[in-house]
Amino acid sequence: MDSAKQGPAVRAQTGTARGGACAAASAIFRVAAVLALPWLLASCNESSSQNLSSARIVLNGDLVASGGQVEMKVSLGKEGSTVVVVLEGGDRLRAGNGSSDLSMDYTADIFGSHYRAAFPLNIAATYSTTLARADGSSARSEFPPLPVAFSITAPLPGQTVSLAATPLVNVAWDLAIGAQEQALDTTLACRWNVSPLPAGTSGPQVERTRGDYRVLTPGERSARSASVNLAALANVQRAELQLDNPGASVTLHACDAQFRVYARNFASASPLLSRGSQLASRRQVMTAVDVVP
Repeated sequence: MDSAKQGPAVRAQTGTARGGACAAASAIFRVAAVLALPWLLASCNESSSQNLSSARIVLNGDLVASGGQVEMKVSLGKEGSTVVVVLEGGDRLRAGNGSSDLSMDYTADIFGSHYRAAFPLNIAATYSTTLARADGSSARSEFPPLPVAFSITAPLPGQTVSLAATPLVNVAWDLAIGAQEQALDTTLACRWNVSPLPAGTSGPQVERTRGDYRVLTPGERSARSASVNLAALANVQRAELQLDNPGASVTLHACDAQFRVYARNFASASPLLSRGSQLASRRQVMTAVDVVP
């Protein structure tokens, strides 16, 4: 599942005045609602860690291996709510890999907010995150082992697929991964010839995107392959365009298809945190193909 992010707002864990961000978001909305920044509004749904015990903080951590490094992301929330928790008043999040220890930086953007840190990839390392409170207490949580490295063997990157000849595309990988969960995420971005063109269309074609995300079955995992019905995803786009443009001629021009295979392991966080906390370690591999009618 990648969109270009708007410039992230990064702040130290000592905290910042949330009221100022809310006021800024409100002013932006009054001046031009279409330019409003969702990540500013998200700051209005925050609570200081100083108002909560560790047992009421939900910690969700994600450890992702990519190339030669791992990135750790941790989000904090208030138990039983959608409120985001921001560390203030001396509370800290630390990231460790068994040999070094880093302070995690807070980042907020249009996709949400989290704390992050990065390390060189070491498959033998034990990665962890620790919530260190200003009162001297701490809650250390260990990430589960990373899934083994694997590669997608089909389809080949840049391969051309014909929807008419190959409506079902087989995605295959080289290893029995053995992770607790495997998933396949497909994104089909198509360009359609619509005549007459809808009002306001800037290019020669109309663009539509459709995705499909599913957890793989034991049979698919054992076979190390799974089929994706690209024709069905394209037909959904066609139906949407015909509904939006009654009487128009709608024909497929071309598409780009991306396939991502995810492998994840899960673990519980420290028992000192909310029972809703969870940690995941994952690998993801992507391939992309060109799709023609």
